Amino acid sequence: MAVITIPRALSDKLGEEATDALVDVINKIEPDNGKIKAELTKELVTRDIFDERMKSLESKIESFVTKAEFLEESGKTNERITRVEGELKLMRWMMGIIIAGVVSLIMKAFFM
Repeated sequence: MAVITIPRALSDKLGEEATDALVDVINKIEPDNGKIKAELTKELVTRDIFDERMKSLESKIESFVTKAEFLEESGKTNERITRVEGELKLMRWMMGIIIAGVVSLIMKAFFM
């Protein structure tokens, strides 16, 4: 796998089109250069894919909640749970009083 660089003086004398033609001729002579190009292309593609995935990961990381925001939200949730527990306790007492009243009315109707 030999890497051949074309000197600047030669590329200036030949021009851009002639330099490209010379490179094509050299590529036809040495088939290993095609392998080098394929490897370079594969490497560039994997770098592009890597860069895209890194950008998507960075955007996902930015969208995650920070620890302070999490603690704030968990505190609010705990307050709501405490309030609901208090309301349930009140409803249990109310239901107990209603059941006691109904039982007393039934007993009054049958035993008095």
